[in-house]
Amino acid sequence: MAGSVVSAEELSAALQAVEDQVVTDVEGDLATAVEIARLAEPLGDPLLLARARLCAASLRLRSGDIATATRQIYALHEWATQHGDRQLQARVHIACANASKLAGDTAKRLEHALSAVELLDETATPYMQVSHRLRLAEALGLNDTMEAARPHFRQAEQAARELHQWKLLSVVLNNWAYIEYCCGEFARSEQVADRLLEHAAVRGFELDPAALDTIGAIQVENGRFAEAERTMRLCIQRCAAGESDNADDMAEYRLTLARALRGLGDLGQAQAALDTSRALCAALELHEVMVRVHLEQAELHAARGEYPAAYAEQKAAFTANENLRVKERQSQAQTRQAIFETAEARQDAERFREQARHDPLTGLRNRRYVDEELPALIAGDPDLALAIADLDHF
Repeated sequence: MAGSVVSAEELSAALQAVEDQVVTDVEGDLATAVEIARLAEPLGDPLLLARARLCAASLRLRSGDIATATRQIYALHEWATQHGDRQLQARVHIACANASKLAGDTAKRLEHALSAVELLDETATPYMQVSHRLRLAEALGLNDTMEAARPHFRQAEQAARELHQWKLLSVVLNNWAYIEYCCGEFARSEQVADRLLEHAAVRGFELDPAALDTIGAIQVENGRFAEAERTMRLCIQRCAAGESDNADDMAEYRLTLARALRGLGDLGQAQAALDTSRALCAALELHEVMVRVHLEQAELHAARGEYPAAYAEQKAAFTANENLRVKERQSQAQTRQAIFETAEARQDAERFREQARHDPLTGLRNRRYVDEELPALIAGDPDLALAIADLDHF
């Protein structure tokens, strides 16, 4: 698009292709959204420009620039609310839900996700019809209310099937299975994971490494260790072949493989897989994965009867987890501060605007207020009568 003249319609179509997709290339999509915003700016279409800026801010949030992205998202939330476009408002609420998740505010995340679903209407794209219901289900599930989450997961799955959103259906089933797993519902998570495998087979999809890791972890918890090993070998093979663009993932996958091998009693290979995961965690500063590496190492020591070493790893896991919580609280505080600063700036702008529309001596409305309001009043009422009084020596 660079260097060419592009119409608003063409930009809107290009933007929707970025908005309505399962993101696999955050940096590439971010560059595309920023370029669309640059091209949209001189076209005089404020809605298109707001959409492009929201898309860029949402991707910026995923890339790790949390404070900047959060400020941009909440500023766009205010704009969308004022201008009343339902589709943009729904997309903004999802972005706000993602920012609230990073801020550790589960209640606000749920509030925004619910608002996004309530705003869905005939203007919503098929992708939105599925993905927004999925985000609500996730927010409910991670808020320890799986009973309330499951109907929304089912709605998202049904919508994906009816709208032929096959790639997004894989995401729905993967995320549903993962959240059931996180909540300790291992039998339920296995049922959903089996539907994911069936869907992939019917549609001829190759599951990506992340989905395979979800399935492998569920198989481990359900005692299907041989199947879990096969799943994780395939997962690691696909990751090594470049099917994952996240360098952090391999540490996670090696850890799941180690757990499967320990379940099979192959402690030597389990230790080798865990050593690789530990080295990756240290090199890439993967603090959250490292906590679970310590815990798995404690299990391996215990399986070999090395109980003092197992206790030492448990202590290391506790210390690492406490350090991780401190880092998370710091990150959440930064995100909350960005949200607060956005709200504070909006309040300041409104206060200054009101001050500019009043006479400081009398407190009465001034000429600026009349200039702003009078044209709309005249346009709305042709019979409007206007009286002007000039008070000398006032």
